Amino acid sequence: MSTKTKPKKTQYKYSASTGEYAAILRGANAEGMSVSAYVAAAALNRQPGVSPERFQEGLAVAERALVQLQAIAERSDDGAEGLRILASLHRVERMILMLAADRLIDQS
Repeated sequence: MSTKTKPKKTQYKYSASTGEYAAILRGANAEGMSVSAYVAAAALNRQPGVSPERFQEGLAVAERALVQLQAIAERSDDGAEGLRILASLHRVERMILMLAADRLIDQS
């Protein structure tokens, strides 16, 4: 089992007006990020993302919806409609898996 060491962090000070700091704080909160992570992401031209916790919550909601929709498709009297729903579910599932994989890569 390999252990990863976190890169050493350095603290920096910067100046911002009250209005600028309020805007930065609002942006960080909206993205579920710390102010430090938000400022670093902006400075490095990274697209801000959601926090790991919020991502997991969203993924859980999507997975529950998939289960419910699959049950609806399986109970469908119209076989063609059920197949269309299942095909759509498959596309959504692939998208969720792709997003989850991208999120895991971004976190490493």
